[in-house]
Amino acid sequence: MKVKLIQGGGFMGRTKSAEEDLTEYSPDVKQHLEDTLEELQKSATANTDSAKRDDFNYFIEYNGNRAQLSEDTELPKELHGLVDKLKNDLKY
Repeated sequence: MKVKLIQGGGFMGRTKSAEEDLTEYSPDVKQHLEDTLEELQKSATANTDSAKRDDFNYFIEYNGNRAQLSEDTELPKELHGLVDKLKNDLKY
């Protein structure tokens, strides 16, 4: 199973993405990812007024679920390395 990070927005408005195969990751990381996505989806609101023009928007997809990550999203420590790796691997 793969996880995908998508970066949209920004000045140019171009989309970048990165994928990581989770086969070699521990079941603990996969469970934290599923739980985090579920929580983000529950707390998602339709309010986009706080979005600033030209800011990047990040979305994470895993196991058929998609949620938006914001700068103030608190991720479990088990996911920090994975999300940082995905951000470093972003490509057009």
